[in-house]
Amino acid sequence: MPGTDVFDPAEIEATLRELERLLVDPNNAVRVLYSHDAVLMNGGPPVRGHEELLARFVLPLYDAVITPESILGDGRLASVFGQFTCAIPDPAAGRIDVTCHFMLVLRKEDDGVWRVARECLVQDDAPAA
Repeated sequence: MPGTDVFDPAEIEATLRELERLLVDPNNAVRVLYSHDAVLMNGGPPVRGHEELLARFVLPLYDAVITPESILGDGRLASVFGQFTCAIPDPAAGRIDVTCHFMLVLRKEDDGVWRVARECLVQDDAPAA
């Protein structure tokens, strides 16, 4: 029943660890932790829904680390602010290290799984060439 869920930040921490694991999965399994109506903002037009997310997550990342600075929530909604670091594949350099700050909104779905409903990433600095 909506409104009766007790918010547990440990569930969000576990979801973030799973998200880290899936972001480096070469089979693009990360989509399972995004809601069907997820929106990602990352410096360009918003990416909306699973189909667009799949097109965006073509290559797995390396060494994805999510470091939450704050987790807030109530019932079936949570927000997380923090830092995200990873490396992206680059044909010339092999990999480019990236550091971003992020804001996530997670929603606990009817199946009991926390999924990312909204994500905003802001890169801290441009990758080195």
